[in-house]
Amino acid sequence: MGYELYYWPMIPGRGEPVRLTFAFGAIPYRDVAREEGIAVLQAFDAGEREEGHPFAPPYLVIEEDGDRTLHWQSAHLCDRIARREGLVDESNASRAMSLVLTLADLMDEAHDSHHPLATSLYYEDQKEAAQVAAEQFRTARIPKFLGFFEAHASEEGTLLGQNTSHVDAILWHVLEGLHYAFPKAMAGYAGRWPKVERLHERTPGHPSLAAYLASEDRIAFNEDGVFRRYPELDG
Repeated sequence: MGYELYYWPMIPGRGEPVRLTFAFGAIPYRDVAREEGIAVLQAFDAGEREEGHPFAPPYLVIEEDGDRTLHWQSAHLCDRIARREGLVDESNASRAMSLVLTLADLMDEAHDSHHPLATSLYYEDQKEAAQVAAEQFRTARIPKFLGFFEAHASEEGTLLGQNTSHVDAILWHVLEGLHYAFPKAMAGYAGRWPKVERLHERTPGHPSLAAYLASEDRIAFNEDGVFRRYPELDG
C-alpha cells in the first residue's frame, strides 16, 4: 500500500493535519508537490488526472494491489489514514473524527479572521473588516473552541484516552498557529485552559512527532497560510 499526498509545497495549511497524522504513525508517504512542483495540483484542478477531479487540496491517492483511489477533505484524510493504519480503534474513531472536524472549523475561522470578505482579495483590500473579524475571533471564538477542548481533554493532556494520539498532534499544531498569529492574545490566556496547555507541552515530545518536527519536512508558518501574523490584528 502506498500513499501520495498532494498539497501546496510552501505552506502548512490544511495539508498539515494530514502530514502530522502520517508523522505520528511513522507512516511513509510521498508529498508529491514538494517533489514535483505545483503543476501536479493544477492537473487535478483541471480534471486532467485519471484518478478523478476533486474539489480542492489536500488530495490523497491511496494505491493498494494496483488500484488507485482518490480522496480529499483534510479531516476525512486524517480519519482514513488513522483507521487504515490502526491509529484509532472502533471505540474512539468516531470521537477522533468529530474532534478533527472541530479543529478544521477552528482553522477556517482563524483564516477568515484575516480574510473575512473574500479569499480572492488581498489582505490589504479588507484590513478594516479584518480588524472587526479578528477582534471577535480573539475575544469570543478562541475561548469557545479552547474551552471545548479543555472539557474534552484528560488530566494528562490528551484527547483520546491516556496516550498521545494524532488528534493531539493536530490540536498542538493549531495551538502553535494561534500563538504565531496572536501572540499577545494567547499570552493573555495563559493558565485559563490547563489541560490544553499540558497537551501543548507534552505532545511534541512524542518520538515520531519529535523526529518530524526537527526535520526539513516541517514547513514554518508564514503569511501565505491559514495562520498569519499581522500585529494590528492582535489587539
